[in-house]
Amino acid sequence: MFESKEKVLEMIYGRWGVLYRKHLIQADKERYYALLSAQELHDYITKVDLQAEHLYEDTVRALMKKKRMTQELKESDPERWKSQMSIIEKQAEKSVCQAVIMVDKSAQKS
Repeated sequence: MFESKEKVLEMIYGRWGVLYRKHLIQADKERYYALLSAQELHDYITKVDLQAEHLYEDTVRALMKKKRMTQELKESDPERWKSQMSIIEKQAEKSVCQAVIMVDKSAQKS
C-alpha cells in the first residue's frame, strides 16, 4: 500500500524531525534550501530529531517525578494515571517544540 508523505517522512526523520522540517520550510526557507543544496539537510534534521527526542524523554521523566507519577498510582488508579500522563506528554511536547524553534532562531542570529 501507499504511505502518506507524512508517514514516509516520519519513518525517515522521526516525529520531531518532521515538525522541524516543516518549521524550516515555513519559517526559514533560506536555511532549508542552503542545507538541501549542501546535501546536509538529512543529517541536520536527523540530529535535531535525536536531540528533541532526548529532551522530550527527559522532560516527561522530570514532570512525572514532579507530579509524583508512580507505578503504585498507575496500578491503584489507572484512569487518573492515564489522564495525568496525557497532560504531562502534552506539556513535554509543547516544551520541546518551543525549545527546538528557539534554538533555531538563536542559531540564525549567530
